[in-house]
This record gives sequence, C-alpha cells and structure tokens, in this order.
Amino acid sequence: MYKTRLHQTIITALEVVLDTSRKAAIQAHETATNGETVAENKYDTFGLEASYLAAGQSKRVLECEENVKIFKLLEVQDFKPESLIRLGALVELEDAQSNIKTLFLSPVSGGLKVSFDQLEITLVTPLAPLGKALMNQSLGDDITVLIGHEKQSYIILKII
Repeated sequence: MYKTRLHQTIITALEVVLDTSRKAAIQAHETATNGETVAENKYDTFGLEASYLAAGQSKRVLECEENVKIFKLLEVQDFKPESLIRLGALVELEDAQSNIKTLFLSPVSGGLKVSFDQLEITLVTPLAPLGKALMNQSLGDDITVLIGHEKQSYIILKII
C-alpha cells in the first residue's frame, strides 16, 4: 500500500510537470505567432528566437508525456531487505556526515523531488552516477560516487 501511494504521488508530480510544460509551450507558440513579433529589420531576431523557443517547449511536452507513460508502466513492488536494488526501489542512504537521503530508482525524471509522508524523495535514474552505483547493491553496502569533482560515500540503510 505504501509503495502504491508513493507511485501515485510521483505520477501526480510528473503530471504537474507535464501541465506546466504544456502551458509554457502554448505561451511560447502564442508569442511566436503574434503579429507583433514580425521582424522590423534584418537585425530583429525576436520572432525567430520565439519560434525556436516554441519548438523547444513542444519537444519538452513530448518528453514529459513519455515520462508519465513510462512511469505508469513501472511495476509497483515491495523490496525485501535482502533484495538487490533495481528500478522501483525506494532506498535510504546515509553519508559520512550522517545526513540521510531517500531516493527512488526511476526509469525517468531523475532529479525530480517529491514530498511523501514527511520525506523528501528524489528520483534517480540508473544513468546518473548515483543511480548507476546503486544498481544491484544490497542493504548495508557502501558505495562511493564521483559527483561533480567530489567523491561522496554512502551506506545503504533501507531498501523498500
């Protein structure tokens, strides 16, 4: 039940991102097609820039739609303490300064943060350095990841 609610919370967050992207695309399209954006001379590039922005925003909408679709297909499963980490795992890590991070290993939308049951949960994909380091690890394992130019070490406290 816990993971099912979390899964739905993440879908809702992805749908909010999608809705925001759609609104931005509509606004960019309206700006690009507005009669006031017609170039007044060969150096006036506002209309051209607006059309590039509109195209980029439209592409972003397609990406967000795909993210929602992919995430909805992710099977909700509870992990046992002895399970290896894979997609769909909720993982709690502790760093060397005793800071706790809660991560959800997701196929899409790495970096998205959601609030759930008084926790801030960050989505991480297997393509990210931290996600890659977590794959196939187990409870109690130590991992070290190069983030930026800094090595960070974590211990895996929970797998749910």
